[in-house]
Amino acid sequence: MDENQKRRIFQYVKTLTLKKFWQWMNEVHTRAYAMGMNHMQEAMECHPRISKPMVEQVLLKAEEIREQWDGLRTVTVEDTESATFRTSAEIIKDLTPTEAAIYNLTEEAVISISDRKFIMATPIPNRRIESQSQGPGPVTTYKLSPEELQNIIGKPIPKSHKKPIGMDTRDNEKIQSRKDEPKVAKIQKDDYLELRASGLSRDKAAKKLGTTLVSIENYWLAKKWGIKTEEAEEVEIARYKEHKKKRPEPATPAPTPEKVEEPVNTPPPAQSAQQPAEPEREQPRMSVAVKQWVFNPGLKGKFVRVHGVDGEGAKLELQALVAQVEADRINISTFDRGEWVLRLHEFGENGLALEVCEQFTKYEMPADADQTVVE
Repeated sequence: MDENQKRRIFQYVKTLTLKKFWQWMNEVHTRAYAMGMNHMQEAMECHPRISKPMVEQVLLKAEEIREQWDGLRTVTVEDTESATFRTSAEIIKDLTPTEAAIYNLTEEAVISISDRKFIMATPIPNRRIESQSQGPGPVTTYKLSPEELQNIIGKPIPKSHKKPIGMDTRDNEKIQSRKDEPKVAKIQKDDYLELRASGLSRDKAAKKLGTTLVSIENYWLAKKWGIKTEEAEEVEIARYKEHKKKRPEPATPAPTPEKVEEPVNTPPPAQSAQQPAEPEREQPRMSVAVKQWVFNPGLKGKFVRVHGVDGEGAKLELQALVAQVEADRINISTFDRGEWVLRLHEFGENGLALEVCEQFTKYEMPADADQTVVE
């Protein structure tokens, strides 16, 4: 239910009289109860271990509970309303003294059905009883004077009224006029004349400046710069060349000598006699063999394999590839994990293979992947 529907229902409820309102609530409550009973009966009948007598006993118990606590019209299983109604005196007989006292604190809501009057079990608060209760202070009633009513009634907002801070105080007319203005690329006259002086035509100069030939001829030359003929344009180009020759060239700063840092000779660390020095291993880089993924978009269950490496070299290359992917050095976009199956055949350690598979299932194939199908 959206806001408009809620507003319409609220306006409708406000126009109801007290008797009509409670009659309407009674009908809504009765229909909701009948629908719930039907759903419960269907659910119980679907269960293989619940027999029909058990279903009837449950429904009878539900009606008994509703009759005792609600005092509404009882609803049979066949969605027909029975003619059994209970008054407030009959309801109080089955209640404890505490429950009866609570029930009496509310006003009886009486509705008329044909020529009989019946008691609703959802009464409205009784103002007479509430005013007699002992609260934190006395209950006072007060009527507004005509002057006070006049101050409360809404008045038109004067034009001199200023909106508080935080409200939108922009002039909508100015904003709309700015939106209606055509968006034109800002071009400098000297930039255009420099391109024309270098030998470019009007069309090529317009493309260089990010605009069109029509915009250059009809707007910039004719309206903005006052150049309406080709002869006037040639004169402006010649003046620009002369002005450029007279303009002094900016002096280039003198080169500063660079300080050469002298290498500091540091003694090598002492090596133990028991452990020989290991040669420095180069940082593993991603080889072409690791990039060669077998990729078939049409078939599920095809395996992505790595060729040409095994053992320790395969571990290092795969670890380097994972590091580059995680560092966003390789531009790989994400794709659906469930579409592809990744499997590495060349490794004996399942732990490493599973770890690499888990990371690579988040990414798409590289652009230079080998897309041949392996049966």
